[in-house]
Amino acid sequence: MKTTKESSKGTMFFNADLLPAYKQAKKYAGKDGKVATALDVVDAKLAADAWDPVWTNYISTTSGEFFGKSKQGNKIVVVGHGIEDILNDAEIMERSMKDLRENSKIQLTREQFLDFADGKYCPVQVLDHKNIVEMREFPTSALSLSEAIFDDLLLARLGPRAAEYLEMHEKITAKESEKDKVTQEYCILTNEHEYPYAHQCPENCGQLITLGQLVNSHHWHEHPQRTHASIMSEVGLSDLTHAARFIAMTEKGFLSKIRKGIDGIYKNLSKNWRQLSNPVEPEKEPGFYKLMLVDGEYFAMYEKEGARMDTGIPKFHVRSVEEIPGPESFTTTIGGYHGFVKYDIEEVKSIAPKDANAYTIENMECIWEGGNPKFHEIYVKFYRADIDTSRMILKEDEVKEDPALVKLLLSE
Repeated sequence: MKTTKESSKGTMFFNADLLPAYKQAKKYAGKDGKVATALDVVDAKLAADAWDPVWTNYISTTSGEFFGKSKQGNKIVVVGHGIEDILNDAEIMERSMKDLRENSKIQLTREQFLDFADGKYCPVQVLDHKNIVEMREFPTSALSLSEAIFDDLLLARLGPRAAEYLEMHEKITAKESEKDKVTQEYCILTNEHEYPYAHQCPENCGQLITLGQLVNSHHWHEHPQRTHASIMSEVGLSDLTHAARFIAMTEKGFLSKIRKGIDGIYKNLSKNWRQLSNPVEPEKEPGFYKLMLVDGEYFAMYEKEGARMDTGIPKFHVRSVEEIPGPESFTTTIGGYHGFVKYDIEEVKSIAPKDANAYTIENMECIWEGGNPKFHEIYVKFYRADIDTSRMILKEDEVKEDPALVKLLLSE
């Protein structure tokens, strides 16, 4: 158990790309802070209930796991907690990002891997690859508490409070789950790994440990009679092509309360758009905008260029709208996959009524020729909109790049 009374709040940073998510969290944490490891996330989960954001979101961490060979030539897996020196090493990351299609893992040199295994980057635990592979038949098996507690790889990933965490997880699982019909136990998590598959494990390469959110999972568990459902989570790995959600810690001490970050602020845009916007010189000539409806209020989107999908990013608040009768649809050629609706805004402007300065897309359908999708027919409504162009809403990444603004927006 933790004996220190010091605790640190954490703030979540999500991005569809792993490295930008890490950099945003690192920038917010500052020189005296850090980005949470798997050990920190375990602390936070133990301090929270099952409805807390740390349990209901998957969390990426700065704990890493690398595969390679020891100095003696034996295959080993090395788990380390706190690999920020690697993530901030320009030479390592440039090498790793060079060809993500070929290898999307963090790529160390042989010498760097041996240094990592020796604990020169952070505290580590070295595991015998053979023992991991022979531990069970399926690396994605759902584990009960009695199985998980003897999973050496899982214990290394979760750290010294693993037993506490697994026991708490079983209590959470038990509240809403079915017992396994064969073992009369609850399956609480999967500890996924890829080490049985040699082609997925290039030497001296690694990934970041990720702790998944609680989900209601139906699992086979290696035998048809063991098909049942339970509230579970997953412990796994993220490579450099994955989306990521890191937790920035600005204070010393163990991680306790978690804030969702600015993601929640954008989800409540009708309430928070003024805080998220900056004053700008109003437009002298009214533009022509696609509108989006958020929480009962209209916003004008950031413009797109050319025949592509709409941005879906709010730019201006709309004070009021008045629908104007006009053409109900237009037809555009499908460019690429027919599930993606792409069109040029000039196609809409060409059919817009004289007084319209905004529109919405109400529906669309494919027009097929010879068994192939050829056109999209896009159904529209036109509006005379009173758009407040005196305040421009910042894009989410712009806000995340400004730690002072994030702290202001999240101030309680």
